[in-house]
Amino acid sequence: MIFATLVAAGCDVTGPNSSEMAAKRAQNDALWSQRQTVTDSGKAYAFSADTTREIALIAPAAGGFSYTASDLERISTAQTGCQALFQGGFLDLLDGYTPGTNLRGTQEGMENFRRWQINLDC
Repeated sequence: MIFATLVAAGCDVTGPNSSEMAAKRAQNDALWSQRQTVTDSGKAYAFSADTTREIALIAPAAGGFSYTASDLERISTAQTGCQALFQGGFLDLLDGYTPGTNLRGTQEGMENFRRWQINLDC
């Protein structure tokens, strides 16, 4: 339970079933259904953003490549024109985590991974 709460702080996964979390999840699912594929340095990402809610949702659209929080921020900024901030949540608690840490292994280790949530400052 604690792990699930920490994970929810950094990425969008299934979590506690409160009405507030359910409403947020529904909004994010609706936003994610509008995702488009964007390319950065030859790598494809699924991306959607809602600048009024100041969030972007992003995930690799294919396997086989590494990516970092810095990559996700750069892509989100380029797509929205807003300042993007990846909040690592539980990742910040891990020894050795930096914005340049490869997130692929972390993503693949999460059973319910869907997408990373990036905060926007527009």
